[in-house]
Amino acid sequence: MRKRTVSNKRNKNKKGLQHYEIIGLLLVVIGTLAVLSIAGQNIGFIGECIFNLFSFLFGKSAGIPAIVFIFVGIRYIALREKFKYSLKFFIGIILYWLLIAAIHAWFTSFGNELNFEMLISYGGALGGIAVWGLRFLFGEIGTWIVLFVAVLITIVFFTKWSLSSGVIYVGEKTTQKVAKVGEAIKAKKIEYEERHRLTKKSKSTYSMRDFIFKKKQDKLSLNAEPVKESDYYEESHNNSEDLSQDNEKFDCMSHSEVENIELPSVFVEIDDTNVKNSEDLMISSLQVEGNPINAIEELNSYQYPPLTLLQPGVKQSYSLAKEASDKKKILEDTLHNFGVAAKVINISVGPTVTRFELEPAPGVKVKKIENLSDDIALQLAATHVRIEAPIPGKSAVGIEVPNGKNSVVVLRDVLESQEFIEARGNINVALGKDIAGKTIVADLAKMPHLLIAGSTGSGKSVCINTIIMSILYKYSPEEVKMILIDPKVVELSIYNKIPHLRSPVVTEPKKSAGALQWAVKEMENRYKLFSESGVRDIRGYNRLHTEDKMSFLLIVIDELADLMMVAADSVEQAICRLAQKARAAGIHLILATQRPSVDVITGLIKANIPSRISFAVSSQIDSRTILDKSGAEHLLGKGDMLFAPIGVINPIRIQGAFVSDEEVEAVTNFVENQKVVAEMIKSQEPIVFTAPEEATKVVGEEQQDELLSEAVDWVLSTGRASVSMLQRRFRIGYTRAGRLMDTMEELGIVGTANGAKPRDILVSKEQAEQILKGD
Repeated sequence: MRKRTVSNKRNKNKKGLQHYEIIGLLLVVIGTLAVLSIAGQNIGFIGECIFNLFSFLFGKSAGIPAIVFIFVGIRYIALREKFKYSLKFFIGIILYWLLIAAIHAWFTSFGNELNFEMLISYGGALGGIAVWGLRFLFGEIGTWIVLFVAVLITIVFFTKWSLSSGVIYVGEKTTQKVAKVGEAIKAKKIEYEERHRLTKKSKSTYSMRDFIFKKKQDKLSLNAEPVKESDYYEESHNNSEDLSQDNEKFDCMSHSEVENIELPSVFVEIDDTNVKNSEDLMISSLQVEGNPINAIEELNSYQYPPLTLLQPGVKQSYSLAKEASDKKKILEDTLHNFGVAAKVINISVGPTVTRFELEPAPGVKVKKIENLSDDIALQLAATHVRIEAPIPGKSAVGIEVPNGKNSVVVLRDVLESQEFIEARGNINVALGKDIAGKTIVADLAKMPHLLIAGSTGSGKSVCINTIIMSILYKYSPEEVKMILIDPKVVELSIYNKIPHLRSPVVTEPKKSAGALQWAVKEMENRYKLFSESGVRDIRGYNRLHTEDKMSFLLIVIDELADLMMVAADSVEQAICRLAQKARAAGIHLILATQRPSVDVITGLIKANIPSRISFAVSSQIDSRTILDKSGAEHLLGKGDMLFAPIGVINPIRIQGAFVSDEEVEAVTNFVENQKVVAEMIKSQEPIVFTAPEEATKVVGEEQQDELLSEAVDWVLSTGRASVSMLQRRFRIGYTRAGRLMDTMEELGIVGTANGAKPRDILVSKEQAEQILKGD
């Protein structure tokens, strides 16, 4: 009886152990099938049912419970005993539940918490029910507060972490960092005071420096022009011998004698409180007494125009944050209604457009979002939207929506930006601000040529003004020269008297080809100088010839289409030669046109000018002509542009800087009124551009001299004067044969055209020979 009882107990214990092993095996199998099905493996009907169950309960995070199932099953099999669930295990489950609820709340809008597609896509039934209940009880903001507090509580229980100790630790670290920064500032202050003391002591010895300039920005005027630090030190270097002689005289004087010297009326003493140190001396304006023009004459250098001549930007009082938030919800709901699961992960509010960055759910095709552009524009009450799919460098799709109210980007704000001030390049120009509000500065020397296109009123001419004004504010006439070609006559004529021009603004289309041909000759001359100096480009030449530096040359053509209508062959040939070879010579082109058709922007021109700017155009064909892709037809106009510099795959959307005609006139008047400008223009050798007819006439005569005498002899010997006969006899084209016949008509050898009949022959052979000899 006793043996049977022991045997029954053993059998019972054995069955209990087997029971745990069976449970463990079932858990491992279920978890494994779930993991495989989530990974995309085809494991049959049962596997699909398990996958659907896990996805419904846990959403996209179904892999975590599946792994937990496997872990618990292995533990049952290994230990063959009941799993002892600790408090941390349950806290971990609660934390997981809160996290999937937070994910579900983030990706779903109010009222869609229990939508089946949303459940399997984000937080599952567990997360959806939790979010639905919390939103019903506490609302949207209250839900996030409750979830945040609950997560903090579970983390405190799970890790035994104390909030107070964490705050104390962060406070101690912050105090240490602040103390270190304070010590560094104190050390810098001591160093600055010592350097300032030495500078002040040096000024007492060389008292000539005590009455040169005074920094006073608030009294800046047209008669008190700003001077660059480099210009001041260059002037000081040129007069170093005179200063040294004066200093020798002052060294022999006593301190009282030096103090009694009467200061010239032009100069005032330096305000030491505004000077950081001798190296950081920046002369931003002149405060002069007496005649201010004399002060400018004493400086004898180009004065950069002050920024006060430009209008400052007006701060936008209208907040776009709420508008962007409302549009975000409409955008997500619109995509959801069309069966596209996507979440807005970032919003960039620009001056004229707002870009919503969408992250599509797995399995959503980008093309499906692109095809919904018209529907999105309808729901957002926008004229049109531009979709950038994908955004370069991001796994997101950009949807650019026009703002309800646009903010103007003025040129002064762009020129005052750190990006423009700190830009290091040869011809840096400010273009405007991108969608994120960042200032875009381009180096024309790296482009190396720029093609600008846009319909009337899109901002093309303002962009050209912005580029020229940037050069006036950043570069002296010795650094950058310009040739402006303006067939419209009135657009660029305001710049006629600035010293940066190599010649007056070219307004006659026939002379524009001559200007381009002069630039080609200048390029060839520069290459000869490079060859003689043993350098490869203009930078190497300027490093070698520091006293006689070569300036960069910028050629701006405001309307290319007009030139192509007058002298297409010569203009295209000159532009292509410059575009191919002129970069190393420091010659750069800016071509602008309002008609970006293939007969204006030919294949040769387009192939040699890699950098492009497109403003609003009328059709997708025009956009593809200028940018090689669509998108410019959706621009808003008024400075809204797509900038595609060399080496960039997708163009950058920029709101161009605005500069008014009054501001341009004020700056040009400031530059023209300088005495040094008049001297520069007077000393500059004038350039005379020949009309294209004169240039082509020489070529035509050379071509006619080869065949004209033979053609005349053949016509007189055969007695038949027709263009087709000349074509067949000399195997030339119709254009050249017709030109030969026209020349013979002008010389009086043959008569005028007589319909389909051959022309009449008016002279004999002897008379023709005399005509050809010029007798």
